[in-house]
Parts: sequence; C-alpha cells; structure tokens
Amino acid sequence: MHALNLPLHMDPGIETFRRLVREVGPLRRAELTLVFPQWPRPWQHNPWIGGRAQGGPVREVGPHMLHVILTTLGKVTRVWAHAEHPAHDPAACETAALGTLELEGGSLVVVSCLTNVPRPEQVSLTVYGSNGTAGLVNWASPVLALDPGPLEAVAVGEPRVPAGERLVHALVSRVRAEPGDLVDFSMGVRIQAVLEAWERSSAVDSWVDVPST
Repeated sequence: MHALNLPLHMDPGIETFRRLVREVGPLRRAELTLVFPQWPRPWQHNPWIGGRAQGGPVREVGPHMLHVILTTLGKVTRVWAHAEHPAHDPAACETAALGTLELEGGSLVVVSCLTNVPRPEQVSLTVYGSNGTAGLVNWASPVLALDPGPLEAVAVGEPRVPAGERLVHALVSRVRAEPGDLVDFSMGVRIQAVLEAWERSSAVDSWVDVPST
C-alpha cells in the first residue's frame, strides 16, 4: 500500500475550486503564480532545498499545484520553460522562472515564479473561463468572478481533520481493505514527467513534450 503526501487532496477549498471551474465555462487560459519573499523560506532551511540538484520553488511547491492542475484542468502535453539562476553560485536553485504548460486541447497555463522580493508570499491559480473567472489564493482559498467585478472569496466548510490525519486515516483504511481516498504513485509519475520536461525545456530553450504516463 502506498500514497503521496499531497495535503491539498480532499481539501474543501480545492473541492470548491473544482466546482467553480465547471461553473465558469470552457477554459480559455490559466495562470499559476508563485512568489516568495525569501527562498529557502525561513522555516525550511534543509540542506537540499536551496540547491539546483533537488531544490527550488518549482520542484518544492510545483508538485502541489500541478496535482490541482492535472486533476482539475487535465493532462499536460508539452512544456516551455525558462529559469534564472544566481551567476555566482552554479549549485543554487532558480531565483525566477517563466513557463507555459500546454494542456490537451491546446489551452495554456502560464507559470510565473519569483523569489527574494519584498512582498508577501503568493501561491495562486487563476482559471479564465468563457463565463467567468475562478481562482485559488493563499494555496487553497477559492475566489470567483462571474461579471466584470473583482474576484470575491467563496465560503467553504472547515476540514474535519487536518490533511496529515486525513492521509493517515485513509492509508490505514486501505491497509485494512476498507475504502480510503489516496493519491497513489501514478500521480507522482505524472507530476514528475511534467517537472522533468520543465527542466529539459529550460536547458534547451524550446518546447518539450511530456511523455504519456
């Protein structure tokens, strides 16, 4: 039995966001924004988190939001990416990145990542539909606009148990051959395929196909 620790799975805000995406109509474009005033973040000074080989915001935060994109908007078929790294430290992770994820059907997700800027952290996903705009702010808080007015917060229920407990309870349930909603390793492979295409694209400065998984 196995599972990935993706805390946004089954989060009430994410489930509400998925409903809002359906309400705003056919997808026109989406935008993923990652902004961090400091990287590594003050609470996250692990040896690897600031290194180019394994760390960086795209690898660390990207999988959580890619999980939402893949399960809400669909499969990513190809990627274009450009990353900026510190000139004085070739082992350091990216300080900024821009990219585009192309979905099946041709819709695009524009990705913008920036670190070490004097502003609050921002992890947001905005989906532009034919009938309105749905979004996530602060990771998992849904917002909606169905007219030219501003995005407004949408109320969601509080999670009954924290994400870590939900994961453990579901895993134990599955071990006991009972129902349990888990994210298995197949999703991890799909996410990893997108991240590897992102890395290759940044290296060769061209579109890179994401292999089917």
